[in-house]
Amino acid sequence: MGGTGQYISAVIEGWGVPEVPPHPDLRAEFEAYAGERGAQALHDWLAMLDPVAAGRIDYRNVRRVVRALEVCTVTGKPISKLQAKHPPPYAVLLTGLTLDREALYARIERAWTR
Repeated sequence: MGGTGQYISAVIEGWGVPEVPPHPDLRAEFEAYAGERGAQALHDWLAMLDPVAAGRIDYRNVRRVVRALEVCTVTGKPISKLQAKHPPPYAVLLTGLTLDREALYARIERAWTR
């Protein structure tokens, strides 16, 4: 999932977003570690610090592993704790529109050919 649907889920479910700005030097260190020892070794490091996050992140996704390690190193807290969901303190009403797929595509086609 991504894009608009992901943003809607984030608001409705109250996703926690760690407010940690990028630290290029720290990221470079983690990336160098992965380059020297391999992506699995970097992931193993994350697993020691935050097993929950390591369980969610594929070891081959070095960018996400680096970010998780960066947040943990800077804050001293596991990223999985900082990303915990806290439902918003307001009621949510979801409304959606549906249309038969053929009719939808026909409308899109007409709009593009004007």
